[in-house]
Amino acid sequence: MEIGQVLKKIREEKGLTGAELATELGKSGNSYISKIETGQKKDISLQELKDICNVLKVSPQIFFQKDDKPKRKFFFDNALFRDEDVISEDAQNKIKELLPKIAKSYRVKKSLGDNPITIDSISMGFTVNSVKDAKKLAGLIREKFELGSYAIDIFNLVRSGFNIYVIGEDLGDRISGIYSHDAKGNPVIVYNSASQYQHRNVFTLAHELGHHLIEEGKVVVDELEHQDNQSEHFADAFAAELLTPENSFIQKFKKVFPTNETRIGANHVIELSTVYKVSYRAIIKRLFDLKLISYKTATKLREAKVMWRSDYRPDSYYTPLTIEEQIKIDLLGAIQKGKIGTVKAESILGDEINAE
Repeated sequence: MEIGQVLKKIREEKGLTGAELATELGKSGNSYISKIETGQKKDISLQELKDICNVLKVSPQIFFQKDDKPKRKFFFDNALFRDEDVISEDAQNKIKELLPKIAKSYRVKKSLGDNPITIDSISMGFTVNSVKDAKKLAGLIREKFELGSYAIDIFNLVRSGFNIYVIGEDLGDRISGIYSHDAKGNPVIVYNSASQYQHRNVFTLAHELGHHLIEEGKVVVDELEHQDNQSEHFADAFAAELLTPENSFIQKFKKVFPTNETRIGANHVIELSTVYKVSYRAIIKRLFDLKLISYKTATKLREAKVMWRSDYRPDSYYTPLTIEEQIKIDLLGAIQKGKIGTVKAESILGDEINAE
């Protein structure tokens, strides 16, 4: 780790704020410590380092130790994934069978320079420490990929934009999605492809992408019954802002919804659902979270009978590909660029590839 990262870790372990540490060092404000921790100030003198060590009561050696990174965990390190009462043995085995193909295909992708994109690729040194940060990260992604202000194809963004393989699998009645890695540390996202949960998968994919960016290297198995912890709050805030940007959402709300809240009905919610390509319930939650509707109205809308409309198809708001199709697309691209031969590509996929 860099000196700034080590300093931040020690300071937080000591229970000190940046301003408090700066005061102890005879500095005013938080900017001095903040610049060191974020890497903006790199010319730290030996005397400054000595003073910091004296205040924190640590040895200078701690700032120069080699970073012993913990072994990256993957699917089988998570107890929920191994529990057959949560995810069926059949689903577990299917995912296990796909992982070697994914690992081999990742090697090909990386030979083309298509490495999985991490938070540092979006904004170097940016970290998510609050809901506000998570929302800001979502905005940075919309800017980087020029996504505009309305609906996005989240499956395509994750697969082609972030170079992450996505698996659709029936995960049963408890799990909405998984963010994990193969044995080589390559990120993999799994969503629940069971028909009764298809309307949720736009948000699930955005949520798991949030885990990848905010907590790269962590194994996360998300349950359908929402978990109340900081990790989930950050991923939720990221997904909501990525799919339904607050500013454009509020503007659209004002155009679509009546000013008299008692006249708000399911059709108004569906209108926003078709604009942002997210589920009916995701729109209601966003409206409530932004304090655009009351709890009473949110409850009424959740209980309303949703009339079918030709343009209201939450099960088609993302364009999934099987993992074999995703790998085949990448291998064909590698063949066309002369990075791999057809025989090698077919050995990876275990199927015939037409390279024409």
